[in-house]
Amino acid sequence: MQGASLAHLNHFIDYYFYLFQCVSCAFQVRNVFHAPLALLVKGAVVLPEELFIDIIPVAWELLLESDQEVAASAASLFILCAVRAPNHASDVMFHALSNADVTTKINGILR
Repeated sequence: MQGASLAHLNHFIDYYFYLFQCVSCAFQVRNVFHAPLALLVKGAVVLPEELFIDIIPVAWELLLESDQEVAASAASLFILCAVRAPNHASDVMFHALSNADVTTKINGILR
């Protein structure tokens, strides 16, 4: 009886280890979407100002992303863009907050 229950326990442990691996892979795939933003944040020291000007609208739009890691990376990137290209970042914020469309204005406030 003990041998059968030990085999059952081993099968149970193997099954949960398999499930853990599947869940771990799913989280890694989900988290890979913030990787380009995180790479830009990490490489911000060597990037030219022109690249930050191009990144500002993308980072601004991703601030309301439902994935917290993407939104956090976008927020960090937008702050870096605001430091390196303050006039352009101010223009994007001003345009959103002074827009006649109420939805755009509310989303600007939420950002």
